Amino acid sequence: MTWSNERKDSNQRHRTNVTFSNDHGMFDELSKLKDWQPLIAALVVFGGAVIAYNAAMAKVKLDRELADRAILRSRVALYLRLVFAMKLLRQECERLTAFMRPGLYVNNLIRSSDLVLEEPQEQIEAWVSLDAFDLSTIAVLQDIRSSLREWKTLLSPYTGNAGTQWETKKLLPTDLPWRLCDSAKEIISMCDMANQRLSEKTENAMAKLGS
Repeated sequence: MTWSNERKDSNQRHRTNVTFSNDHGMFDELSKLKDWQPLIAALVVFGGAVIAYNAAMAKVKLDRELADRAILRSRVALYLRLVFAMKLLRQECERLTAFMRPGLYVNNLIRSSDLVLEEPQEQIEAWVSLDAFDLSTIAVLQDIRSSLREWKTLLSPYTGNAGTQWETKKLLPTDLPWRLCDSAKEIISMCDMANQRLSEKTENAMAKLGS
């Protein structure tokens, strides 16, 4: 064998040894990686669980925000309806106060049914939604309800099927007109207080909706 051939054989054996060594090293790495497979699998599962949890919590947060905004919109609508009802009630009390002044309608007759003052439907609605109001507003609404019931009690002896008639120049029986006028003035004052508080609550709710 010539020197050239011996060199080729030597190089071939060297490449074979290197290839075997590399393959053996790769097998060692794969063997080590196999030992880590349970941990890697667990980390993948954990990562997926974290992603799913974050997505679920984001949806819960969004749903809560949407629900809160829906509640705010519902309350704003309730406040606005109640403000309008309080204004109408106030106007009616002013009309009745003027209506019962002595000598204003000297030659007219009035019926007790003309003096009926009903509780606004919006206030009844508000009374079953007290969670939408603070304690001071609830107290005012309660006082208005009590005054309206007192008004009804004062008129109850005179309200029949047709309603009792009185001549205005003779006024109403005993001290009834004065008691009704005092009650009407109290209701007017309470309507103003309620509207002030309701306006503030409406502004605050609208600001939250706009943010």
